[in-house]
Amino acid sequence: MQEKYGYRSGCEKADKEYKEFKYVGKLRLDKATPWWAIYWGSFRNMLDKYWWDYGYSKEWIFLWTGGIFLFFTILNFSIGQAKLYDFYPLTFIEDHKERIIDKSTQISTKRYWGLNTYVTVIYTAYVFFGVKFEVNKMNYRMIGMTILFFFQYAVGLVCLGYLANTIIVGN
Repeated sequence: MQEKYGYRSGCEKADKEYKEFKYVGKLRLDKATPWWAIYWGSFRNMLDKYWWDYGYSKEWIFLWTGGIFLFFTILNFSIGQAKLYDFYPLTFIEDHKERIIDKSTQISTKRYWGLNTYVTVIYTAYVFFGVKFEVNKMNYRMIGMTILFFFQYAVGLVCLGYLANTIIVGN
């Protein structure tokens, strides 16, 4: 009725409250609901609320994706190029391997950090926004790196799916 008479903010508020009730409130009213289902509903509610404000602020997806990408870039930078290269060698790293990883050539500190940052950003983008990768190139003996790689890949696919939905569907 509010939407019919042009009260968009009231309709939006009521819809958000209803979605929150579906995630959490309905479960709390039912005494037979297990404790883990209430926590799972609360988690899903929090994710839907802060990820894109229940679908009312779709531009938040771009901010969150950028923030998550920046987090993984910093994480990969702290791991180091040598370890990234040992786990999953890429051709663009091969081009800079001698200057960055082996440090056998003398380059300035500023150029070294610039190249290191460039390679880390490209590597993270390849994993995070990559739709495919070559499984036979991975060093599965590095278990922590394998878990991190697939976690980055899965989070990136989810972000890509939301981005594609936002761009295709729009408002």
